[in-house]
Amino acid sequence: MALFPPSTKMPLLNTACPWSSSAEDLKALYECPHTQAITVRTSLLKGFAQDDSHRMTFFGPSGESSSNCYGYSPIPLDQYLPMIRTLLTSSAPKKRIIISITGSVEEMGVLLSKIQKFAQEMDTAFGVEFNASCPNFKGKPPPAYNEAQLTAYLTAMAPYASPLLLLGIKLPPYTYESQFTSVINSLQSISHLSPSSQTHPISFLTATNTLGQGVVFSDQIFESDGRTIEVQNSREGAFETFALPQVFGGLAGASLHQLALGNVYRLTTLLKTSSDPKVQKIQVIGAGGAYDVASVERFRKAGASAVGCATGLGREGVAVFARMAGAAREVERIPVLTGARVPLLRASRHDSGIHGNDGLGGVEGLLSSTAPTVSSKLSSAQSTNVVAALAAAASALPSGQWLTIVATGALTNVALFVATYPELVRTKVDKIVLMGGAEGRGNRAPLAEFNILIDPEAAAMVFDAEVPVIIMPLNITHQALFSAADNERLLQRTDSSTFTTKAKTPLRHALSTLLMFFAATYKEVFDFHSPPVHDPLCIAYLSHPHLFKGKRYRVDVELGGSHTAGATVVDVYDYRSSNSAWDPRSAAPLSAMGDPESRESWGRNGKNVWVAEELDVEGFWKVFQEAVDKADKVSILNA
Repeated sequence: MALFPPSTKMPLLNTACPWSSSAEDLKALYECPHTQAITVRTSLLKGFAQDDSHRMTFFGPSGESSSNCYGYSPIPLDQYLPMIRTLLTSSAPKKRIIISITGSVEEMGVLLSKIQKFAQEMDTAFGVEFNASCPNFKGKPPPAYNEAQLTAYLTAMAPYASPLLLLGIKLPPYTYESQFTSVINSLQSISHLSPSSQTHPISFLTATNTLGQGVVFSDQIFESDGRTIEVQNSREGAFETFALPQVFGGLAGASLHQLALGNVYRLTTLLKTSSDPKVQKIQVIGAGGAYDVASVERFRKAGASAVGCATGLGREGVAVFARMAGAAREVERIPVLTGARVPLLRASRHDSGIHGNDGLGGVEGLLSSTAPTVSSKLSSAQSTNVVAALAAAASALPSGQWLTIVATGALTNVALFVATYPELVRTKVDKIVLMGGAEGRGNRAPLAEFNILIDPEAAAMVFDAEVPVIIMPLNITHQALFSAADNERLLQRTDSSTFTTKAKTPLRHALSTLLMFFAATYKEVFDFHSPPVHDPLCIAYLSHPHLFKGKRYRVDVELGGSHTAGATVVDVYDYRSSNSAWDPRSAAPLSAMGDPESRESWGRNGKNVWVAEELDVEGFWKVFQEAVDKADKVSILNA
């Protein structure tokens, strides 16, 4: 029986590592939609005596390599079996579980007997991996480097092979030919011990474990503000010269990748060309530096039947599997670009009192800025300007297709675009939908809403561009209040959740923490008992316009008033329609409204803005929660 049945989709899993130690670790891995199997950290009969001298560190660009001087799990096998029972009896979709173990030849029999009994009790097949490859024990070389020792272990294991126990070996990195042939010799020597005439006692090999005797210096440590484990991963407490207290450690991640590919290729070639048909069926799990689609594809080309990950898991959490599976490709496809750093004419203003210092105050669960997906975005953002990118996107659209611009902050970048490329705006931009403005009372000035207030000149330019402009002012966003009941619906709380919010998923936790921070600041500053959601209304308008009612008006932005700068002046009663009702010193009548369907009528001489005034509040929150439900199925945060 194969550990992994034939599939067009490459199975992904973690390898035995520190990030598969606890019940919480295993639950996250088991529930990850992008793993097809999980591996429990290598356990012993009595547990490994781990102390502060057993540590790890990330190093290299973006921390894609690691080094550790660990031993095995401090949790014994007897404590892992109940954790596995919990996983198997949960509502999560069932997937393969690999139990990694090690010990003396005699202890292997005891360990396998326990797992055999457990498998029979659960009526479930398990992968059981003999870790024959840890390089971190001085004076105790891994048995997989010695053909006689490896054969002795395999001989002791063979009688336990069955459809319920699919046995495997975790191998160390090999660097010369005789090491590979020794493994094949050991496998061939026990082939006759198989209880089946069709299959070998060993179902799979994991290639490879870490490469010992690596040295990382303290100045090479990758310091991350993202997810780390509870052990050493920074310069704090490190030796003055070396990153690890034991100096030497096992290298893993990107630093091992090419050697791991070579090991997988050499092993799969020797297995397939073996004279023993049983040996030919043994599968190989590729491990060492896998963290994205490209690295998974390289392991496939090398002959792997599945791909394992450890360093990437430690650096990013289970989100790494989304990228390995290709689920993050759409995220990576969307460009992030640099815009204007200051308003057109005025000094910059920030509002940390509402949204926090970074604009995402209170949010928990987002990827670190140093995670490869994020850091690559931040780096590429410097490559081109958003104004040029908007022009390129509009120009590239085929005839009959239009660009829609959504703006939820200062309008500086949009203003630069409409001023620089007015013809593109007229011929290729369908509409501009923005959150901003207020009919009457403002929020960061008596009459001005913040997005308009911080660059009123830019807003005036956008409003007068010859393109339909739709605004979601405070008058309507203050109708969309996020209540306690809405938060409960969002969280879908569950007692088994590990989050402080008891959210059902990481995405729901992240959204709730962000909104609850906003709720607290809105209560403190504006005495709102429930916070309004502003920006989502722009997207809701595009997807469900029937939820909104409004009217087209002439809207001007006050630029010179000492008390009113940034105010959006909505001509509700059409004073600009004739000179008689309007001070001719201030503005000309709306001469372009003779053809209200023309682009000119949306410009400086027409009714230039459609103002949203009424919202189907119940309908909006229904759409909001449905969007979260859909996002929950594909979000990289839930990977």
